[in-house]
Amino acid sequence: MKWDDPAFKTALLSKTVRENFGWLARTFITTDPNLPANPREGMPRVLGDDENNVKLQYYIQGTWRTVLQHLELGVPAPQKQVIQITPAATVWTIDHNLGGPVLCMAFDTSWREIQAADIQQVGVPINRVIVTHAAPEDGWLVIIG
Repeated sequence: MKWDDPAFKTALLSKTVRENFGWLARTFITTDPNLPANPREGMPRVLGDDENNVKLQYYIQGTWRTVLQHLELGVPAPQKQVIQITPAATVWTIDHNLGGPVLCMAFDTSWREIQAADIQQVGVPINRVIVTHAAPEDGWLVIIG
């Protein structure tokens, strides 16, 4: 399997997109120069050394090569928050400081994606995420803004 192949070969495109998005968010946006642990040829990553030095890199010929850094995009570089949810609950209410709208993904304690019944973003500015599950769940919520 190449790095850009879907994680699961399935006819359900929406499931494939969700699974790949979750994998990308956990793998390619990092402040740790040792991640991802086992890069493959052509793999991209966004490496944030600090707030002022964000690099777009590709793994080419056995090393990470910086393609772009110190970009003036007019928008801040994406940030993420990873929140552990415990004890198990049917409604997770999370306040964050990422503004909005944001991308959210819920995972169980083994980092398998949980399909939430509903996800709402509320507040002015949007700074609260309410995740509703069919049954009580504990695990992790990844928010990218």
